[in-house]
Amino acid sequence: MATFSRSTFRLLSPPLAIVAVAGCALAQAQPIDLSSWVPVQYELNSQPDASWQLQPGNTSVIQTVNADPCILLSDFDAASQVIRGTWHVGDNSDNDFMGFVFGYQDRGQYYLFDWKQSTQTFGGATATQGMSLKIVQKPAGVDPDVRDLWSTAGTANVTVPLHNDIPWVALVDYEFVLRFTVGNIEISVLEAGNVLEHWVLNDSTYTSGNFGFYNCSQAPVVYESFTQQAVSTIYCSGKSNSAGCVPQLFTTGSPSFSSPGDFEILATSVVNNKRGMLFYSLSGRSAAPFGGGVLCVQPPLRRMPVVSSMGDGGADNCSGSLSFNFNAWLQSGVAHSLIPGDQLNAQYFYRDPHHADGTGYGLTPAVEFVLSP
Repeated sequence: MATFSRSTFRLLSPPLAIVAVAGCALAQAQPIDLSSWVPVQYELNSQPDASWQLQPGNTSVIQTVNADPCILLSDFDAASQVIRGTWHVGDNSDNDFMGFVFGYQDRGQYYLFDWKQSTQTFGGATATQGMSLKIVQKPAGVDPDVRDLWSTAGTANVTVPLHNDIPWVALVDYEFVLRFTVGNIEISVLEAGNVLEHWVLNDSTYTSGNFGFYNCSQAPVVYESFTQQAVSTIYCSGKSNSAGCVPQLFTTGSPSFSSPGDFEILATSVVNNKRGMLFYSLSGRSAAPFGGGVLCVQPPLRRMPVVSSMGDGGADNCSGSLSFNFNAWLQSGVAHSLIPGDQLNAQYFYRDPHHADGTGYGLTPAVEFVLSP
């Protein structure tokens, strides 16, 4: 059984900091063409098969039958992707499941996000009102049964690490945002720009696999305007500093040679009022011991200009932060050797003169990203 750590919080404000930039940088979003997606139908012999009706333009589909569980499965791997789009139930005739799968390996192994309008018992299992994130782990070649797909409490083959009691409402558009990276899952559900739920789950049961729309005994449901974006990944561990903090790394914006927006690489919880610098490499990741921490970037390394951590005055503490606008530097014309499509790995080095290990410096986590035109 997988081991989970989790954080979950709910906001009622616009989701920019969560669904667009938290811990990642995004390449340009691309509309998803649904024309080559394929149905995966389960035969529980209680209802007919689903009917997925592709709409003109190939970016919208309607599931029109009150059917046995079914997935409309993508033709791409969702790993290191941000998937987002809207969906809604088209009338008030039923109260069952709509949702999504990702990390799909086969018919019995995937993550399942499902959403039930109201509590109901069926086939000896109870589906509780609200959203659930489930980890389906049936043996290879064995389909989930009624209890696996219906029970909110989970079964021997299905774990339910996250659940809330928020019901969906018919005829209301909801936005679904999935950020799926190795060992980390972020899901946001929004209504009219406000976050109904934001979940973060650290789990590595599935680190890759396809995305799909999920429907169980619920029609009509419309899925539309879905996009995908490559996500730049925060990885590696920062070095605990003399003030007792482990630095964190975040990014905002998109790395680009032409975008007018910023691409900020921000380190927090560093020692205040110290100098630091970002360095990067075109040679990929590393995990080499270095100065009491980890060098997360494979040499040769290229140094950026020195910046100050600022923060509170007085004694050393964790109020410092390091920030560098990579786009401003990139577009200044000094990065002659970089071209669109290059993958970079970057990490901060900063002064920490009172560290007990005598090295005199600290290290942050690292970020991996691809340069857009």
